[in-house]
Amino acid sequence: RDAPVESPLSKDGRYDPEAADAYFGRRPIQTLKRGAEIAGRAAGLGAAILLDVATDSVKENEKERATAVVDALVSLGPTFVKVGQALSIRSDLLSEAYCDALTTLQDACPPFDDAEARKVIADEVGADAFADLSSSVIASASLGQVYVGHVLRDDEKV
Repeated sequence: RDAPVESPLSKDGRYDPEAADAYFGRRPIQTLKRGAEIAGRAAGLGAAILLDVATDSVKENEKERATAVVDALVSLGPTFVKVGQALSIRSDLLSEAYCDALTTLQDACPPFDDAEARKVIADEVGADAFADLSSSVIASASLGQVYVGHVLRDDEKV
């Protein structure tokens, strides 16, 4: 844990437990905050479902709870959206209401923060890589989103 670690992955992009340990070990506050965020969401949803069980109103509130699960997954980020997408086809594990709600994650993912996306673009390809970039996202998915951009080739936009 002595050398700075910029990624929890190996140099070839694969999971590396030692790199992950070093990466998150250097960020205890961020790691605890993220864990608390996840635990808080799960506890809130769990409490609501337990209340439904205690008041015998599970079926009555099922669609509302399923929507709350989808909202929580979206707010927690792309990894959780992917989990929701995988669960959406597991009708052997979840009720129809939950599967229907989770299915919306297959084709209706909201875009993530525009400033964050632009920072990723700048970090990955350089801040000056594009002559222009659309002011807003034109499509989004669980792990990315699409902008229209032009580069210069022989002083011509392509």
